Amino acid sequence: MGGWGGWFIVYDLVKLLIIIAAIIIIVRLLTNSFHKTDQGKHNKAIDILKERYARGEIDEEEYREKMEKLNK
Repeated sequence: MGGWGGWFIVYDLVKLLIIIAAIIIIVRLLTNSFHKTDQGKHNKAIDILKERYARGEIDEEEYREKMEKLNK
């Protein structure tokens, strides 16, 4: 039985590496999905701002101020 002890350590290390890799993958997927959602909201706000400017609802000064804030 003394000869098998090393294999159990290797087996446990492989399991640990698989678990760590799975956690890293899940965190990256969640982070990317949140980032994409934020970008979509940002682009939507810019599109609305452009539409309001095109319709004449806001003047050029207000358009530039708001655009500057959105691009920060």
